[in-house]
Amino acid sequence: MTKTWRFLTASAVASVLSVTALHAQSYPNQPIRLLVPFAPGGGMETAVRSVAQKINESGWPQLIVDNRPGGAGNVAAIATKQAAPDGYTLMLVAISTHAINVSLIPDLKYDPLKDFSPITVLFSYPSIVAVPAGSPARSLADLVEMARKKPGSVNYGSPGVGTLGHILPVMLERATRTQMVHVPYRGGGPAMLDLLAGRIDFMILNPSGIMPNVESGQLRVLAVTSKARFKDLPDIPTMAEVGYPEVFLDGWFGVAGPAGLPDHIVSTIYEKFASVLNAPDLNQKLASQGWVVDPIAPDQFRELIASEIVRLGKLLKDPGGVAKEGAN
Repeated sequence: MTKTWRFLTASAVASVLSVTALHAQSYPNQPIRLLVPFAPGGGMETAVRSVAQKINESGWPQLIVDNRPGGAGNVAAIATKQAAPDGYTLMLVAISTHAINVSLIPDLKYDPLKDFSPITVLFSYPSIVAVPAGSPARSLADLVEMARKKPGSVNYGSPGVGTLGHILPVMLERATRTQMVHVPYRGGGPAMLDLLAGRIDFMILNPSGIMPNVESGQLRVLAVTSKARFKDLPDIPTMAEVGYPEVFLDGWFGVAGPAGLPDHIVSTIYEKFASVLNAPDLNQKLASQGWVVDPIAPDQFRELIASEIVRLGKLLKDPGGVAKEGAN
């Protein structure tokens, strides 16, 4: 190799390294697309767009919220999986897309861990056990006793098979050794109407969908499924306090990129979202809507997804429970 050739080769390597370093320092330098696997509308959509707006106001290029509903999250997940790992395509991931689907969809076209780079949780939410105001159940113990006296006489509604509103009551059935009847609906709205009318006995759902009806006196809250009491309902016990600590499951929404996302980009995105979520104005706004904000680090998020897949898999794959209904 001649001295001139060695010089040119060294110069070329230095040039590539320089460009790579410059690219790393300049990320992001173009709009970022956040694929949302749900149709527009609802409290989650409002929260996500509030976060996006705050990021856009922070000086970053535009964060574009791109709704890609369909296939129980498959449409958005596959598009993210196939995207270049450059930080410009991200996905709003949820407990449904990255923990529940693994057990309920046999031919799932993506692996929640192998095909993604988890970044952080945006927000989570506890669930609330509620009955109509006219229900004879004044406490969770009353509701359980009703189910024990007449197996199959107590029913509950949910937004559909495999949703948190379905999984949590199944957890309650297992913990209390009772038999209840699941009434699945196409969405939470129709289920809520029947709960208010007293046509179903109870529901377990997120605070944003229930608190207005609690405040109006149409519904009564019996317990919360979070590990700590819900701050807007300080007098309502947790499931652990009434003797059923295993009935616990917080819903969550987070951000992930495709597999292979460079560490420096993962860190940059995480730091930006954590900064925005911890801003007092946005934090308070999300809290007022019933969301719990805790932007955990990327490695913690990966551990959360992995542990939820294992924990929920034991319940979801039970032939006599959720899996049976999912197959029908």
